[in-house]
Amino acid sequence: MLLQLENVSKSFGEVRALENVSFVLNYHEIVGLVGGNGAGKSTLIKILAGVFPPDKGRIYLEGQEVVFRNPKEAHNHGIYTVHQKMEEILAPHHDVTANIFMGEEVTRPLFRSFIPFIKVLAKREMEKEAEEILSRVGIRIDSVRRPIVSYSGGQRQAVALARAIRKKPKILLLDEPTAALGVKEKFQVLRLIRRLGKEEGISIVIVSHNLEEVFEVVDRIVVLRNGQVVGECSPSQATKERVVQMIVGGE
Repeated sequence: MLLQLENVSKSFGEVRALENVSFVLNYHEIVGLVGGNGAGKSTLIKILAGVFPPDKGRIYLEGQEVVFRNPKEAHNHGIYTVHQKMEEILAPHHDVTANIFMGEEVTRPLFRSFIPFIKVLAKREMEKEAEEILSRVGIRIDSVRRPIVSYSGGQRQAVALARAIRKKPKILLLDEPTAALGVKEKFQVLRLIRRLGKEEGISIVIVSHNLEEVFEVVDRIVVLRNGQVVGECSPSQATKERVVQMIVGGE
């Protein structure tokens, strides 16, 4: 197994967000994390992303216990998050290349022979790599030089995914990845997610309220209710009605 959470709990004051949650993510697996509002899904994702530590419990990555004190430490272990609110992770008035390389720009000496310590952006090199990443995962973008704001919601989400892919992640955490998209764009992003899991070999955790989408793309569904894992199932062996029963806790 790639990732294991063992008896993880987290409280915020008097509110118990997670209680003794155990969770497993296997290599090359896509897992859907579902539940009602306040079930603990976002808290679990944020713990995995290093936003805050659990109050108790342990996290194991490839058999080794890990502690994430901040998102950078999670990144160093190959765990990246693509948030629902793309405006928080994309710069809308910058071009596609700038967004894919944001914070990790490639530079070269201005004059190699005379002033090697003065650096400039290697724009063409970055554009070429951006085009290669987008092409490899089947993302269609007219030009990597166009600003993000000129593209549709689905294309922006695809660029956010491409940005994470460039970092060669072991695990992608997707928080409501299709929430702000139209029907056609949702299915385009779902196809991309499936491709990343099956062809790129990235293990993925998807938080979603949309069971249709979850059943469309995941290998396994884990249900949270009131901060606890109350069940899990395979989409091929369960119905949406059964999952809803687990979410609401009744027939």
